[in-house]
Amino acid sequence: MTDTPTPPAATDLAPDEVVRFWDQRHAAVGEGASGGFISLGEAGNRALYLVRLGQLLTLAGGSSPDAPVDVLDAGCGKGIFARGLAECGYRVTGFDPSESAIAVCRGKARHREEYRVSSMVEFPGSRLFDLVYSIDVMFHIMDDDQWRASVQRLCRLVRLGGRIALVDTDQPEGRRWAQYQKTRAGDAYRDLYRAHGIEPLGTARCGPPGYPNVFHIGRRIA
Repeated sequence: MTDTPTPPAATDLAPDEVVRFWDQRHAAVGEGASGGFISLGEAGNRALYLVRLGQLLTLAGGSSPDAPVDVLDAGCGKGIFARGLAECGYRVTGFDPSESAIAVCRGKARHREEYRVSSMVEFPGSRLFDLVYSIDVMFHIMDDDQWRASVQRLCRLVRLGGRIALVDTDQPEGRRWAQYQKTRAGDAYRDLYRAHGIEPLGTARCGPPGYPNVFHIGRRIA
């Protein structure tokens, strides 16, 4: 997760307040720290991103410039993972509700990259993807109905036989950590996957040993 647990505040941030919070953070903080741990600084966050990019590449499987694998980065932030995949031959579409983050993505985009400003529930379904992933985003969706609708939307964007990989903890119960951070139980992801034609495939590490977050992996079978 992106922050050390803090005593819960009186009220959660509303959906528009969450977007504003992260847009301001992306605008104010460097590329690595804006979506990671501010306390680690740029170098520390770069190292963490490289570890997690390697794990994401293992999950994504191989790609080829002649027949690139189509991937969707849901909540891409400033695009570090998306650019890393594009450099390895994947065709990447990324979206984020933060206009300042997407401006950075577009300014650095090269071949096989496309970025747009969108929320998860509003992202258009005009095409399907071989892999849909979201890293350290789902637990910043505070409203349960919005979180559920977001998971459902992402499930529907997975091509038959394709995979989905959403990052959260894998605990038996959900937990509210702060105004802008709320984890859900692992079974909550698995239940939603099954309800939308996705076969749960277990979890995979997303971070160094001891890091609490995992990829919740599924494959579309119907």
